[in-house]
Order: sequence, then structure tokens, then C-alpha cells
Amino acid sequence: MKHSSSARNQYLATFCVNLLSINYGFACGWTSPSFALLQSVDTPLSSGPITTEEGSWIGASICVGGLFGTLISGWMSERYGRKLTACLASIPQILSWIMVIVADNAYYLMAMRFLGGFSGGVCFMVIPTFIAEISEDRIRGMLASTLVLSCNFGILLVYILGNYLPYATIPWIMLLFPIAFIASFSFIPDTPFYLMRKNDFARSENALRFFRGYCTDTQQVSNEFKLELVKLQDTFSDEKQSIPQDEITWADLSSRHARKAFLIGICLMAFNQFCGCFAMLNYTASVFAESGSSLTANMSAIVIGTIQMFGSYFSTVLVERAGRKVRPLGGLRCFGNVPSAVVGSKGYVNLLVNCCLHGAGFEGFKAHLNVEKRFLHENLEKKNYDSCQRIQISQYSDCSVKAFQFERDCLVIGTLTVRY
Repeated sequence: MKHSSSARNQYLATFCVNLLSINYGFACGWTSPSFALLQSVDTPLSSGPITTEEGSWIGASICVGGLFGTLISGWMSERYGRKLTACLASIPQILSWIMVIVADNAYYLMAMRFLGGFSGGVCFMVIPTFIAEISEDRIRGMLASTLVLSCNFGILLVYILGNYLPYATIPWIMLLFPIAFIASFSFIPDTPFYLMRKNDFARSENALRFFRGYCTDTQQVSNEFKLELVKLQDTFSDEKQSIPQDEITWADLSSRHARKAFLIGICLMAFNQFCGCFAMLNYTASVFAESGSSLTANMSAIVIGTIQMFGSYFSTVLVERAGRKVRPLGGLRCFGNVPSAVVGSKGYVNLLVNCCLHGAGFEGFKAHLNVEKRFLHENLEKKNYDSCQRIQISQYSDCSVKAFQFERDCLVIGTLTVRY
């Protein structure tokens, strides 16, 4: 059996599940082209233009939702399975865009962002797990990187749509993605590993057959498939026998090894958020609008979104070649923050260079998250990894909330310096 045919259903399942991450990218980037209209006299809200304070809460609500989504997603994926958890994550996405359609005041938009963030928190837990459990070793790394690329694609696409389409049209288009996800993902089985853990051996084997390109009734299978099935059964048997020893205790999390890993992970996440990346995502168009450029703000945002796409891809390639510790782009990210403090000497050109450095420097800002996931996976014991992953993403959301208001104020000061 050729490799291309054996991986076909793995590519299909990865594409379907990443419709969720694309839609999360929509939710992240939606504020950039929308804020200018919402704060103007032509606002579609019947309550009138939103204030700066309301805009800040609309922007930060996605992080609050992400915090809650992360906390329950691990439990949901273990209790109900990876497939059902992913399907449930699409419901808040549908509700969030309905909120935009019916919104008549800022509180609807805050709820929309909260729901989008909640879904995103679930996605960033369940999608990597789903992809890791269905994919072959030879393509697992490539398929895992699609989470970051899909999310950044969603951000770029909503920047483009925001520039060319009316405000009221965009949420209707966004609604198509979670609906398409439910329609397509319904035909994808749950992961073989999860089904094996639930003692559903027949469905587990059928799921493995599906993801390896075999029909259910096919008798002729490759030796690789037989070995993988045996390995899956052995993994389940070993896990079942080692449950008493593998229960997580406070001693596991307070050991010197775990404390060091936690400290490194928390520092990485804090640096990631306080670099200003999330505020730039939400206020890209607003920042360029304040700069007084002849180039439209939304077109400038599209440029940044394109750089972000290339940055996320380049980061994925770089981390495999240069390792987890040596990351030249990390220095570029820090360098990208320096012009934020001194911007003004070159006006719009300096601001554009600064934002380009920001876009390349934080590597599409979610690629950084993948590096930290791999770091924790490679430096923590297996039984601690799931808990540490939830703590990591929870801390990511928490840092985003704390950093968001501060970063927005810094951006306002920077753009006023540019303008005057």
C-alpha cells in the first residue's frame, strides 16, 4: 500500500478538525477590521458607538473564555472522547456569530468573544490530542503544525473579508465553517487510542483501519498495520496495569524536575503574552488608522496577517532544525518590541517596520505555543503531561487578560507619538 493512500484519511480528518481552528482565528482577528466601525457614528449597534473601555473588554473577553474552556476540555475529552468534545466546541462558535448578527450593544460582543475564546480553549487541547492519536509517526509533526497554520489562516482571511465585505455579511460567512465542520466531522471516527481505552476493541480496530486507508472488511493488511495494532493493544494493557502507579500526586508536581519545567514553561508563556502580540492582533487596523497613513488600515492589517502566516510556518520548520532552546526568532521578537517604545522618528514607515518585526518575531504568536507544548512533552513524565498542558494553556489565557489592557495602552501611546 502506498504511503499517499494510507495517509489520505489522516489528511482528511486533520482538515475537517482544523475548520474549528480556522473559525477560532476568525474570532481572534474579527476585532481588527470591526472596531473602527463600532466606534464610529455609523456603528451598527443601536446603543451607539462603543467606548474605549468597552472595546478593551470586548478584546480581552476571548482570553477569559479561553481560560474556562481550557479548564474543562481535558475532562471532556477523557469522558466523552476527542470527537464529541470537538463537536461540542463548535456550538459556542455558532452561538458567537449569532451574537454578532443580533447584537445591539457591546455586551453581546463581549459574550461573542467569550464564547469564541471558550471554544478556542477547547480546540487547543483536543485538536493536538486528536491529531497525535490518529497520525502515523512519519507525518505526525507536519499534521500537528496545521493547528497553528489554520488559526493564522483564519486571522488573515477575516482581515481580508473585513476589508472588502460589509460588517453585517461577515458573521454569516463565519457561520458556515462550524456548520461545515459538524457536517464533515460526523463521518470521522474517534481516535483508535481513545476507543481502545474504553475497551471497544472492534471500533478501535475499525478506526485504525479507516485512518490507515483500509476498508472495514479488508483481510489483506500490511505488516506495519498489524504491528501498530499490536502496539496499540500493548500500550493499553501497560497503561491499565500501571494506573495505580501513574496517578498524579502533589509530589510529582513539586519535585525539583517538575518545578524547573513549570518555571521554564510559565516564563515562556509570560514572555509570549507580554511581547504585545495579542494586542496587536486585536488592534492592528486601529493602530495603522491612528498613524495617519495613506494606505488603508485594513490593507496594512492584511500585510501583517500575511507575515504572520509565513512566520508560523517558518517557526515550525526552524524548531525542528535548530532545536527547542536555540531560537533566533525569539531575539527578533524582543527586538520587535523596541520600536514600540521609540516609534515616531520615521512616522508610518517606522510603525510598519515595527509591526512587521512583531509579525515575524512572535512567529504567528501561536507557533510559540507549539514549541512550549513540545518542550513540556519532552521534559515531563507522561502521566504529568496532560495536567501540565492544561495549566500551560490556562496560564496563557490568564497572562493574556493581564497583558491585554497594558499592551493596548502602550499601543495608543505609540500611535499618538507617530501621529504627532
